Amino acid sequence: MQHPPRLLVVATVLFCGAMLPSLEAQRPHGRVCAEGSVRLVNGTTPREGRVEVCQDGVWGTVCDDNWGPPDARVVCRQLGFAADGARAAFGGIFSPGVGSIHLDDVACNGDEGASPTVPAPPLNCRHFEDAGVFCEEVGFSCNDGDVRLVGGDNQYGGRVEYCFGNSFGTICDDTTWDDNDAQVVCNQLGFTPTPSGRAISIAGGNFGRGSGEIHLAGLDCTGDEPSLSNCTIALTFFSIFCSHSFDVGVLCPPPNATCTNGDIRLVNGRIGSEGRVEVCYNDHWGTVCHDGWGPLEAQVVCRELNYPSEGAIPITFSDFGGGDGLILLANVNCSGTEANLAECPHVGIAQFFCSHDEDSGVVCPDEENACESGAVRLVGGETFNEGRLEVCFLGHWGTVCDDEFDNVDAAVVCGQLGLQSEGAIALPLALYGGGVGVIFLDDVDCLGNETRLEDCFYPGEIGESNCLHVEDASILCPSNETKVCDNGDVRLVGGSGNYSGRVEVCFNNAWGTVCDDDWDTGDAEVVCKQLGFDPMGSLALRNAFFGQGTGAIFLDDANCSPQNHSTLIECFASIDASVGDHDCQHREDASVVCSSDCEDCNCTNGDLRLRGGATELEGRVEVCINGVWGTICRNFWDGPDAAVVCKQLGLAQTDAAAVTDGRFGAGTGVILWNNFLCRGTEEALLECYHERPQNGTCSHLQDVGVRCSRFVCNNGDIRLADGPYDSDGRLEICFDQRYGAICDNGFGSTEAAIACRQLGYNDGQGAIALPNGFFGFGPPITTSRVSCTARSQHSQNASTTPTVSVSPPKLCPSCANQATPVAPMEISDWLAVLIHTKGEWRCVSTATGAASVRSVGPISTPSQCAP
Repeated sequence: MQHPPRLLVVATVLFCGAMLPSLEAQRPHGRVCAEGSVRLVNGTTPREGRVEVCQDGVWGTVCDDNWGPPDARVVCRQLGFAADGARAAFGGIFSPGVGSIHLDDVACNGDEGASPTVPAPPLNCRHFEDAGVFCEEVGFSCNDGDVRLVGGDNQYGGRVEYCFGNSFGTICDDTTWDDNDAQVVCNQLGFTPTPSGRAISIAGGNFGRGSGEIHLAGLDCTGDEPSLSNCTIALTFFSIFCSHSFDVGVLCPPPNATCTNGDIRLVNGRIGSEGRVEVCYNDHWGTVCHDGWGPLEAQVVCRELNYPSEGAIPITFSDFGGGDGLILLANVNCSGTEANLAECPHVGIAQFFCSHDEDSGVVCPDEENACESGAVRLVGGETFNEGRLEVCFLGHWGTVCDDEFDNVDAAVVCGQLGLQSEGAIALPLALYGGGVGVIFLDDVDCLGNETRLEDCFYPGEIGESNCLHVEDASILCPSNETKVCDNGDVRLVGGSGNYSGRVEVCFNNAWGTVCDDDWDTGDAEVVCKQLGFDPMGSLALRNAFFGQGTGAIFLDDANCSPQNHSTLIECFASIDASVGDHDCQHREDASVVCSSDCEDCNCTNGDLRLRGGATELEGRVEVCINGVWGTICRNFWDGPDAAVVCKQLGLAQTDAAAVTDGRFGAGTGVILWNNFLCRGTEEALLECYHERPQNGTCSHLQDVGVRCSRFVCNNGDIRLADGPYDSDGRLEICFDQRYGAICDNGFGSTEAAIACRQLGYNDGQGAIALPNGFFGFGPPITTSRVSCTARSQHSQNASTTPTVSVSPPKLCPSCANQATPVAPMEISDWLAVLIHTKGEWRCVSTATGAASVRSVGPISTPSQCAP
């Protein structure tokens, strides 16, 4: 007889030696993948990527805890690639996934043919720990001792990888790795020394980190050996004290180089006499670290490039932008008399640890392309009277640091440009974009009566500052053009209607934005009130919700009250001192949504949607307020809240799961609500108690989500749950399209027999009722008492509706041809019930109506149940 399928089974699945929890449940129709299949996502080739496995029709990722080469070999083999040479990748290097994390603590031995899956997401992993693999094509093989170069700009350079055991691994950069070792690698690859040079050893990590095994360390070559295998090897399989941060590389001498060792060039300048310094070695261009970089080094570079050396300005901290590829020189120490940079002492080629945030540059004197010394200009603004301040010295344009730069300094610049100086506004933090090249001035302190900026006091020499281009000063000069707006006017920009958008305020006939520091509902209510909307229900939105503005940020740290203020500028004690005084960037522009009966809103207040899930049954919860979708913070988010969301979305509440901490990806825009406290009986989420989050208390990493299910039952359906077999478990019945349990009052053998009969187990004879949550506590109790007659065919014929724990006996396996089940034997106050397929017996007490286990282990005969 075909028994009804079991709807809920708790089990344990063995994955490559790791015991992991599994939850088998009825899943939605329309699977998107085949059970147990594996795919690679977001790699640059089909052979690499983030590992995703399919469970119950849904793709999910694998946590990198204990992830290693044996696991990678299994994945590559399953995908049809070569298992040999497979390498494991860690830390979400192929970008973090979304949705479920299906596997954790995988422990393959490498010989398995495929990767079984488990659906329960691990509790100690996040998507920045997603595992990946690098596979090789079928037929790939390497012979022990083979070498290859990976990650270089051409075939002559790269990270050295060495073959052992049919798999390439890296070499550790210990204290013995030098140019002789590098030359042997090049010898083995056929790149022998040329008249222009020999191989150059590259310090660990400069060609990127490898993956998989670290095969070698402690090499000691003379440079004449034909292969690394001929060198003295002090240490093998050196993976204890090394990491891939120390993977070595080489630059082999090319037979036909496109540049000569020691050549230099300037990159990314506005004219040819300025830029980032790059140097050539073995046909590879690389940058120069700014450690030790100063005026003498800059003079040598300018002299080598045929520019005047006197007045050369050194540039540090990648002010001409960071390069890519190798950083070839560091700690250069010139005397200033050298003819070229290669003559200056340095610590060795690529033998140091720097980043491209520290790339060096120069500004060389250039009379041919010179600007007028002391001239000023505004760059990057939408109109002539606004922009980033640039000043000319030594024939080059450069910027001014915003340290101590104020409205008095701005007024001097406006006057120098022939514009109105009164009302000039100084704007910090590169609001019109950061410049490039030299920052000429810092800590400018004008009196206000100067006619030129260069006449103002500034400490130090021209070109000396402790600033970066993110601190470039900008200016808004008053405009004499046709009036655009009045001081203090506000407008909303970028929203879906006139009721929403980025807040912009007018000063000096120009529009600017408002920083979102301390931006809250009171501020939003005043803006909406000023615009003629009802302030009640206004939303304050942060983080440039309607896009970043351009130009000036006029206001910061608003402190408004709709009871006391009618306009935004009334919220500031001294508006003249407040305009332009901020520590913000446009990614912090404030926005509002005002209450409005908008006809063009794309959603209604209180609407819900799910985003970021693998199916339509799960995802990040987003709520609509005033035509804007926003997320919910995790505080107090639990099962009843999730049940209400699922109910409102027309999905089943049964087994609704609350998900927190951005498991379905971080949302964007506003975080609308926090501290939901639902009972589970509400029809809509906003009927539950909830609060607005306080500034800074939540982030999108705490966005909540839910997992719902489709309606899976009809009224009167019953099922057995959480038992060890299909034929026993807690009895649950469906009402209102969800399963519930029932109090065991009055539930006895007659009711149990009818339930078993309804489930298709013979005629129900021998069924046993087990009270007091024998198989664990289930969903909410739907009724308090069940009473059936022996003639009832189905449990819904009972005088009230069903549910408790029942356990029909199994057929005796030693009597396979026996047509009737073994009846329970009553011994004193105990019942012996056969429940295991191996013929094992378990004793259940009936003395006081309590269901308790007398012996859980196997017993040979029922008589052993006797006290």
